[in-house]
Parts: sequence; structure tokens; C-alpha cells
Amino acid sequence: MSDNAQSAEISSPHAVTCACSHCKISAVEKSSELGFNGRDVPIDGNGDPVLTADPIINALVGSGEFRWNWRLPIGTPVEVTYSFRNSEPGPNYFDTINDFRVMTVEQQIAVRQILDQYAANTGLTFREVSAEDGGDMNFGLYSGRNGIPSGIPNDGEAIPPIENLNGSGDVWINWTQADAEDFAPSPGNQGYFLLTHEIGHALGLKHTGNNSFFDSGPFLPAELDNTANTVMSFNQTVGTTGPAPFDFAALQALYGTAGGASAVDTFQLFFDPAITFQVTEDLVPVAANTYLIELVPSIRSHEFKATNANEIITGAANPDGFEAITALGGNDIIYGRQGTEVIYGNVGADQLFGGQDRDTLFGGKDGDRLFGNKGNDIIYGNNAEDRVFGGQGDDLIFGGKGADTINGNLGNDTINGNRGNDILIGNDGADQFVMRAGGGIDTLVDFNAAEGDTLNIIASQVTAIFTDTFGNTQVQFFDGSILIVAGVDSSAISPLIG
Repeated sequence: MSDNAQSAEISSPHAVTCACSHCKISAVEKSSELGFNGRDVPIDGNGDPVLTADPIINALVGSGEFRWNWRLPIGTPVEVTYSFRNSEPGPNYFDTINDFRVMTVEQQIAVRQILDQYAANTGLTFREVSAEDGGDMNFGLYSGRNGIPSGIPNDGEAIPPIENLNGSGDVWINWTQADAEDFAPSPGNQGYFLLTHEIGHALGLKHTGNNSFFDSGPFLPAELDNTANTVMSFNQTVGTTGPAPFDFAALQALYGTAGGASAVDTFQLFFDPAITFQVTEDLVPVAANTYLIELVPSIRSHEFKATNANEIITGAANPDGFEAITALGGNDIIYGRQGTEVIYGNVGADQLFGGQDRDTLFGGKDGDRLFGNKGNDIIYGNNAEDRVFGGQGDDLIFGGKGADTINGNLGNDTINGNRGNDILIGNDGADQFVMRAGGGIDTLVDFNAAEGDTLNIIASQVTAIFTDTFGNTQVQFFDGSILIVAGVDSSAISPLIG
């Protein structure tokens, strides 16, 4: 919208064509199909939820059910990852997407800029990940989806943040309805408004006005319901250059303020877990930057599911039991103790420590540090650039994707670099190094056949073995993958491959 139209309050062309999930949820009684689990919040005289004492915030967040810090107190900071889809969703997606297309470069630039704007004044932080890894939020273009009722056109939609929904937080722009400004959003034009508006939904905000049958209260008074105050309004008084003051206030209520500041820096909890146990808001009454969670000694085997926040979790001392700890999001530190444990780092740059017995560690999506410690452990770095330390015992280690550094430490370890350009260190013991085509360019630092080290390589995949000018053996595979055995002549390596 041009500056000379700022004084006139006009309806956005997107007002009657928005088919976002927020618009439709009230029309299907909060859609149990999508996993809505209503919040126990006060109701006003109009039957609308009253989450806070501030009617402006209530008009944007409703019941507060839709937020990324699931099962944590409102106000807890959280990191949200995002990606730009390069293909249509898989068969487990919550609905069928029609006519998928990749977002334009201009749209991707605008998304990054808008997310930075949202993060600058709230407790939200955003981190871009690859399309292959997939983010919490994923962006793409479509012509619609099967679940949108026929006859309802839409310029775009965002799926609200709903736990355990495949598609939660995704933003879709309808390329069949888009104009030049939608394909090339820039601050002040309609494309920028559309993206900022839909991203607001993906973060947990709703419409502020009763624009259609699909909208649910509470609403802003008419004199406040305009885009100078919030991008969730359809009454445009100014061109949208980013989130407006009411948007920041509402998101600060949900996620805290900029820099992750919240009620306290840390909050400590002690749990005696049941067979299956997860953190809930009822058990965690305080919003914090980091939660210190200690599982008290227990004779029971159990599964513990944490949250999307930053957590430091100490497992229970249970030498005869089984323990599974799932961290979800955030940058977590998890300490296993006694007993057989399975630890999932999932999203975030995590540090996982296996403890005393035979443990299984999964790093997850990001650059993690994994320590097997005692016992014969199984360790998966998974995605990104991980640092893996086997510790004591005969460990089985898989680097996964990314350029990993793997150190077997003590014991007779089996080390698989997998994909990416990895650094492999066996250290003490008779270690086995596994290399296959498709593995990238790996460097084996301390191979010593005299100490019992071995290579597990399929000879038919190898095209050449030679000593390079630096005195290292290069084992070259048919697809271009290379294993570099540092400081060892090829005459010592060739007989070991077969």
C-alpha cells in the first residue's frame, strides 16, 4: 500500500480469502482431529477465554493453547527451527497438499527477515535447517489442500503449533492466487503483509476481528483493530513493514521477552517418574530459561519425555531398570546414571552422557556432543556436525550425516563415519573402521594394524588404493568417496581390503 493511503482504513484484499487453520478451528469446535486439547482458562461473559488480565493480549492469543513451548509455563523462551520445502510433504502429513512449488528466492528472503523481526522483541529464537532435515516450521507454495472446504478461496494459511501434528507450524502461500507482490514480498507491500500475518498464526496468534463465521473471540474493539496495531487485523491503515506493537506484546506473553529473559534464569525440579512420564505445565509452575530436572532414584523402568525448552536432565539411579529420556527441542544436557538408558537429544545442540551401563544415544538434528562413558554403548550422531566420544567399553558408533569427529576412546570399538567428511579416531583398543561408498571423504587418524585395528570395506566398491604425496593411503570408491588413512603406506592397507 502506498504512503498516501495510510490515513484511510480499508480492508485488505486478503481479508475474505484467508483459509488459515485459525480461521477454521472455531468452526469445527476446536477440531479434535487436529489435536486441540482446550486450556482450562477463565471464560468471560461472551464465552471467550481470558488468558491474561490484558484484553489486547487475549484478543491475539485466545486460550493460549497454540504455542511452541508445549507443556511449559506460558512465558518460557523457546527455539523454533524452520526450513523451506523442496518437495511436497510425505504420506504422513496431516492433509494432502495440491500442486506443490518451492518458494521464490524473494519469498525466502522475506521469511528470514520477518522471523528476525519477531525474534528481536520476544523470547522466540529461530534457526534455519535444511529441507532434508525439516524444521518445526516449513514454508512452501501450493494451490490448496484437500481439507479446505470447496468454494473457499485462500491466499495462504498457517497451521498453528499443535503438538504431535505432522504439519504443525507450516506456512503455505497459494501460488494460484498470488500476484507479483506475493511472489516478491518487501516491507510495505501486500506480499509482506501476507507472510507476516501467516507467520503470526504459525507462532500462535489469531485474528483480532470478527471477520467471518470462522473467527472466534475475544476480539479487539473496532477502534483498535487495525494493522497499525497488529498484523493479525484485516483493517489496513498502514503498509505492513513487520510485526506491530500488539503482536509483540502477545508473543511476549507466550514466550517471554527478547534475549530469552523470563521470570527466572533456572528452575529446578525433582521427579519420581511413573512408567511413562512427561513434563506438563501443571508440574512446572515457573517460566525459566533453563530447567534443571533430576529423576530421583527409582526401582521402576520408565520413559521420560521432556519439553522444547533448554533442559539439564539427570537420570535416575536404577542399576536394574530401563530408562528412556527424550529431550525434544532446546539445547539440552542429559546425564545418564545407572541402568540401561536410551537418550534422545532430538532438536537442538545437545550434550548427552551415557552413564555407567550399556546405553544408546541419539544426537538428533543438530551439532551434538555425545559421550558413551562406561559400558558397551551404541551411539548415533544423526544429523549435523557431531562430536562423539565412545568412552570405556566396546562401543558401536555411527556418525550419521554431517562432518563428524568420532573418538572411540578405550575399548575395542566399531566406528562408522557414515555420510559427510568425518575424522575417525580409534584411540586405545583393537578398533574396526567401517567405510562404504556414499560416505564422503573420511580421515582415519590413528590406524595401527599391529594393535589389532581392522578395516571393514567392500572390495568391489573400491576403484583405487595408493599412497599420496603426504604419505597417506587413499582408498577411493566408485562414487568419489575417499578414505584417507593418515601416515600409513598403501602397502600396509591393500592386504586388509577384501
